[in-house]
Formats: sequence, C-alpha cells, structure tokens
Amino acid sequence: MLLTQRILYLVSFDEIEPAVTAQVAEISKALSAPVFLVAGLGTGSGLWRNRHDEEVQARAGLESVADNLRARRASLGHTLVLKGNRAVVAMEAAERMEADFIVVGAGESSRQDPTFVRTTAKILARTAREHVWICKPEADAALQHVLCAFNESRGSADGIRVSVDLCRQFNAKLQLLSVLQEPDAGLVGGSEQERDEAIEASRRQLHDRRLAALDGFNVSGVALARNIVWDTAASQAVLAEAGRHPEGLLTLGVSGRRRFPAMMLGNTAEKILRHCPSSLLLVK
Repeated sequence: MLLTQRILYLVSFDEIEPAVTAQVAEISKALSAPVFLVAGLGTGSGLWRNRHDEEVQARAGLESVADNLRARRASLGHTLVLKGNRAVVAMEAAERMEADFIVVGAGESSRQDPTFVRTTAKILARTAREHVWICKPEADAALQHVLCAFNESRGSADGIRVSVDLCRQFNAKLQLLSVLQEPDAGLVGGSEQERDEAIEASRRQLHDRRLAALDGFNVSGVALARNIVWDTAASQAVLAEAGRHPEGLLTLGVSGRRRFPAMMLGNTAEKILRHCPSSLLLVK
C-alpha cells in the first residue's frame, strides 16, 4: 500500500485552480492523507503596503481553497504564505512538513495548449526530492486511467509500485508501457537470412528481458494491460500513448536521481515533461 503522510499543494490563484483543487481533494481522499496549502509571494521590490496587501489577499485565497477542499471532504493540514521563489518555497515547505507529494497545477495556458507546463512545475519536477504531481485542468478528478512508462531501472520499479498502489486506491485501470529500439542491423554480419535470424533472436531477447522487469510485482486487484512497443524515440511513443488518455495520469519513475536533487531529469523524462498532454507524476 502507498504510505502517504502529507500532500503539499502549491496553490496558484489562476483560472485552472478550481479544477486542480478538485483533483487534489480526490488525491487526498484516495490516499487518506491531509493536504497542506502553500502560496509563494515574490520578493520583488515594491511598497510595503502593496506587499502587505498581497499577503492578505494570498491568505484569503488559501482560505477559499481550504473551504473548497473541506466541502469535498478532503483532510486539511496547515496553510502557509511564504516569501520567495515559488518552487524554492514549495521545496522548503515540503521538507519542513515531511510531505510525500508536491501537487502543482500546470498553469492556465494548459487550457489552450494541453502540453503546457509552467516554469515552477518544471523546476519542481527536476529538483524536488518528493514525488511531483503536475495536474492538467482536463484530467479526471476521480482518476480512471494510469499510464506507467517503464524500463529496467530501479527508478522505473518504484514508478510501477506507486502506479499499482494508486490504481488500487482510485480503482483505476493501469497500462504499463515500455519502448524498445530495434537492434542495429549494421552490427550483424553473414548472409541476409543469417542477419534476419540474428536480428529476430535479438528482438526476442530484448522483449523477454524487458517483460521480465515486471516479475515480482503484486498487481492483484488491478485491471492491467502490458504493452511493449518498438520505436526509435521512447519519448515520442510514450507521449503518443498519453495523448490517447488526456484525462488520465502518466507516471515516470525517476527515483535513481533522488540523491542528487540538483540533477536534471534524463533526456527521455525531460522531453516528456515538456510535451506531456496529460497530468504527470514524477516518482522520486
């Protein structure tokens, strides 16, 4: 079972906030975890009175979000208004609260461009130690479909475990997707028939090894589909499949980088972060 003690919701007072708040409420109820609300105020120059008014407005906005969550029967923790860069504020607050998840909206531009992700969310995805859930406004609040991209890495295994647990909590369907590259025919000698046989044997070996990466996971009680596809670009194949379920959630396990919080994501994960058409969960 996914043990989640606290969820930090970095609130953005924009047009998609009500849709994101509805998703946060369902996440809180499904995981039986309280939501801590955080708003970050910039540190730019300005009159003291203006900064004070901004803080008052932020606190009033957080209270409105809290009322919305209470109405949806979500569990609530503290609310905080902190000064500083919003991504830095969220990471510092998450560490202080010992949060397991940071949830953030993708930004109001994602209404017009489903692949849009605001800069704050990208920074959190790349550098936060906690799981980062980036919510798109068109996603189902009551999650129904989880697409988990996997390979043979330790981080991928963590992503699968979290995805399975989420599907149990939400009663959602799980689709496991892995992308393999075709063997390089130029590296195989011999006759044309011998090359074809060698390539086919290599394909079977790669396929079986990738399928074996799923051994040992307890997926009982979860509606499950497994897909292994061949493509030259893993990110494109994953994004294409995510595009078929824009209302769902795409999960990526990147926990191998958790010890190095300043390290960027891998190339494939970075491309998916920039172009994902659905909500995205980075499992750290």
